[in-house]
Amino acid sequence: MYAVDARISDKLASLIEPFTVGCRAARRGMIPDANGSKRYIAGQNAVVFGCGTIGIAAAVAFRHFGMDKAIRTASDVEHSGNVVIKFES
Repeated sequence: MYAVDARISDKLASLIEPFTVGCRAARRGMIPDANGSKRYIAGQNAVVFGCGTIGIAAAVAFRHFGMDKAIRTASDVEHSGNVVIKFES
């Protein structure tokens, strides 16, 4: 348990952990360049399994870190099918 600043709403604070998990997942796939900085190579794509809070957070993190496209999939009937998210620069 961590104390959250009173200026941050409970609703916003509840997103900290899932967004941290999604961001960490996106960072794990980065490739070190010649300078040792980790990044994605132009044209790389990602598949995110699950369209819950963590999956959405991972897709957002992929864009933030330079991924061109993320394909999200869901296994439940309501969200079945593949969704291709094209990020515009």
